[in-house]
Formats: sequence, C-alpha cells, structure tokens
Amino acid sequence: DALYDFAHAERLVDDPDFVPGDVAYYLSVGEGGANARLVSVLTERQEGKKTFLDLRRILVPREPSRSGTKAPALFLLDKALYLFGLAPGKDSTGDLKPFAKEFERFRDRVRSVRSAMPAGSLEQRALDALLAFLDGPEVARHKVLREAYASAATKREKDHLVTKPIYVIFAPEGMTPLHRFPAIQQHWRTLRADESASCAVSRCLVTGKTGPKAERHTYLKGVPGATSSGVPLISFNNKAFESYGLEGNDNAPIGQGTAEAYAAALNRLLDNKPRRPDGAALGRQNVILSRDTIAVFWSRELSDLTWLCSFAESPDSVRAMLLAPHTGHVTPLGDKGAFFTMVLSGAQGRAIVRSFIATTTADVAASVSSYLEDTCIVRPFGDSPGTYPLRELLRSLAPLGDDERLPPHLATEVYLAAVTGRRLPSIILEAAVRRSRIEGPDGRAFAARCSLIRASLIRLHTFKEDPTVSLNTDNRQPAYLLGRLLATIDHIQQDALGSVNASLVDRYYGSASCTPCTVFPTLLRRSQHHLSKLRKEKAGLAVVREKVLQDAMSGLESFPRTLNLEAQGMFALGFHHQRQAFFTKTKSDQKTD
Repeated sequence: DALYDFAHAERLVDDPDFVPGDVAYYLSVGEGGANARLVSVLTERQEGKKTFLDLRRILVPREPSRSGTKAPALFLLDKALYLFGLAPGKDSTGDLKPFAKEFERFRDRVRSVRSAMPAGSLEQRALDALLAFLDGPEVARHKVLREAYASAATKREKDHLVTKPIYVIFAPEGMTPLHRFPAIQQHWRTLRADESASCAVSRCLVTGKTGPKAERHTYLKGVPGATSSGVPLISFNNKAFESYGLEGNDNAPIGQGTAEAYAAALNRLLDNKPRRPDGAALGRQNVILSRDTIAVFWSRELSDLTWLCSFAESPDSVRAMLLAPHTGHVTPLGDKGAFFTMVLSGAQGRAIVRSFIATTTADVAASVSSYLEDTCIVRPFGDSPGTYPLRELLRSLAPLGDDERLPPHLATEVYLAAVTGRRLPSIILEAAVRRSRIEGPDGRAFAARCSLIRASLIRLHTFKEDPTVSLNTDNRQPAYLLGRLLATIDHIQQDALGSVNASLVDRYYGSASCTPCTVFPTLLRRSQHHLSKLRKEKAGLAVVREKVLQDAMSGLESFPRTLNLEAQGMFALGFHHQRQAFFTKTKSDQKTD
C-alpha cells in the first residue's frame, strides 16, 4: 500500500501504458527500408579519471517482464536478438550468431501492428519501411548490426548494443520512435485495454478493489545478487509455495494496476539516477549494504531524504547537518511525516524482503543522530574523531575486509539499528571481537570495529559507565584497564627496541583479550626489561610510560581467568583508546624527546 501510494505521489504511473526505459541505440530506416543504420545515443560522462557511458531514457510500451526461450517480442522495439536475429554465441569468441525464431516473432508482431493501421497513413508508411528492411536479404540486415558491433569502441558499447532494446525511427519524419506515432500509440492502448478485459477478475490484496488480476509481475532491476534482467517480488514457481488449493499468483492476488504501480515505485527506488516519466530528475533513495543486499526508503510526504544516502557514505557531514540544520527549512528532526524502509536481497531468481519498517522521518533522523553519536570513535592517522561510512564498518566485520564474504543479515542488522534506534544484536559484537582477535588490532579496520563495539556496549547497557569516544582515565572497568595495559606494554617495547618483526600485540592480543591470567604476568616481566633499557637511554620517557603503566595497574586487583564477550569488547576499546593517546603527542612527550 505504501509503495502504491508512493508511485502515484511521484507520478510514476500517470500513463499506465508507457514506462521509462533505457536505450543505447536506434535503428534508422528510410522509405522502402533503404539507408538502414544503427546510431548510438550513449553519452560520455567524466568523473575524475573515470569515463562512464550513460544510456538515454525514453518512454516505451509497458509490458510484462519476459523470461524463457519462448518469450514474445516487444512492441516495435527490442534487443538485437529479436530485431536482427543476431546475438553473441555461448562460446568465448564474442562473435554474433544467427537466431531465426526470435527474429520471426518480432517480424510477425510488426506485421500485426501494420495490419491495424489506417490505409495510406504515416504510420503505415513507416511500418512498411521497417518491414521492407526486415523482409530484405538476411545478409544485408545482418551487415547493419555487424558493422555497428565492429565499430563500437569499447566492450561496454558492444554489450549495450546487444543487450539493450533498440528503437526504430522512420528517417523521413524526424526522430520520433515508431511506437510513439499517434495511431500506433493508440493501437497499443487498445491492446492493453483488451488484455485487461480478458484477465481474471479478483479482489486486490493491496487496495481491496475488484478488477483485473496481474498474471505476471514486472521484474525489479537493481537488486544486488539478482540477475541483470531483473527478478519478481511476487512469484509462485513451485508447488511448495502454494497453499489452500490455489495455483500461481492466485495465492497473492494483486490488481494489474497495483502490481505495475508497486513495481514502478521499487524500480525508481532501486535506481541510482532515477527520473520521472517526464524526464524530471529525482533524488536517490537507496543504500547498498552488501554484495546482495540493498535498503530503499521513502516518505509519504515526498520529503528530501538524500541525507540518508549521505549518512551511509559521509556520516560526519550528516551529523553536522542534523545538529545544526539550515534555518528556514523543515529539518529531518522536525518532519513528522510517515517514513518507510525496505531491505531487499536477490537470490534464487527472486527478490527477498529481509525487513520492512514503517515509522516517521523525525524518528529516523533522531535514531540516525543517536547512531552517529554512539559510533563516534577516535580514529588513527590524524583523522578527527567521527564515524566511518556504513560500508567500511560492514567490511571490517568480513574476513580480510572482503564484503563478498559478509553475511547479508549482519549488514541488515546494522542498518536497522541505525534507522530505528534498536540495539545492535550480539552477533555484531561477536563478529567485531572475533575479527579483532584473528586479524589483529591495527589500522582503520580495527578502529571501525571499535566503533561498532562502542555502539553495541552503549546500547546493551552492560557496564555502569558507557565507553567514551577516546581515552577515559576515569574508567576503572577491569577489561578496559587490561586493554590499556596491553597497549602500554606494547608501546614500551617499541620505545625500547624500535620496529620488530612480530610485536607483543601480534603474538598475544587474542589470548590477552580472552584469558588475561595466562598472558599478562609474562608480559609484565618482559616489560620490566624494556623499561630498564629505556631508563638508560631515555630516562624522561621511561618515567612517562611507567606512570601510564601504574595507572592501568592500579585498578586491577588480579588478572581474570576469562573475559566474556562484552568484556572483550571493552578490552578492545581500552587498547584502541590508549594506543591512539600514545600517537597523539603530548607536551610531556615532547619534553622527553
């Protein structure tokens, strides 16, 4: 229902018979099919050092998504496979191979449209020209495509030529596509009306209205992990999905108009550069969470939600915007309008809805603001304290930062915690702690994991005192002190010995964070040797380091046998805070250099 309303509010289905479609080439034909040639409508766009090819978006006939080897031809435009009967073969050569059946389906459909046109009309002349080209010598027809394919400068252009629909223009009459000629357009609307009248009638689950039932649902394009041709949101292609003796889509009867509206809404939300059918640019409203998961969001009042995309990519700028919004505008924190978000994954030929949330924009803005505060952390390499982009946080949980190996539910949980204010599940904390033990506490990845650890501990309320953004010498939690202690011992070794092949942290971080009593007595004995060396060479620095060591030790009555999951998270924060404090030169450090 929310998607149906959104589609109408953004005027995505003002014309129920035509829909925006991306094209890369058009076929120009003259009288009698003469002078046929393929022309590219691709445009180049430069972003930094990268060059991108943008497709042209035009209105095309709205048709059900097709699949299978017996798929029908489209209405007066189609891929090269149907329009020319040529397509790349299954071998690795990339050579174009002939396919006669698909070509015959397209030619038969053109003949059907031509027979319905008024005698002597412009539409009839234009279709006669197209048919003359299609009925002409196969060699000449194939030559048009082969020459365009050979002259395409890049592989991307070749791919667009054979995978995107090609529309047709009648060269003597300008640049209007054949399917947009008035009589042909009216014929298409009549065909659509006749098809609707012949559909089974049922009550729509969404609107409650009785009318034609959608037999096939429009495919969604842009769902990560799905096929490039798109996947349906609703389909029943196996008896296991059916119940109560119902077959196919009777298990979820949706009106044809409703099905087209929700699909138009979702395709607009999944698009990174969306436009209305009239060409007006729309704002992006999605966040890619992982290789096969994406979150889309919208509001009933059509509020500007581009800041939510920025929250995932440049969170520090969003924090500034939420805390100090521009005057004279309705701020997200004051927008009480309805807000919706849906998390989708692509798998097994369908779109999977992982979550759907209905709330208000103001609540989401407040939750995001809270999330940005909870995930704020002191960062290495001279960066100011802040929050890492969402994808970087998620990659820090994946083995070696490979988000191909990131379970979809982890990405979903972090996103939902950000927009709803709910606490992060223990699996996030467990993943962050485990990755730190395995990969070590170094670099941006460890800092990103500490960001998630801090947010998890704040929302779990496990400890009396919530962890801070940076070093807190007043925090006397044993696990926090143990983390500080390990960072101090490690730094003393570096001060005394310089760079070594394998530091104490490389060897002992994992065991120190799990079973402190088995590791720290040995580490402390070793640190005394390093301090002794430091006293001889840099006495002032040795005093400074010994004070930090004593401060961490003063709150520890004994070394615990084990640390539970939450304590291991606090240990990581203590280590990270203390290490970053060492990297920040203090006045006392400068005096001892």
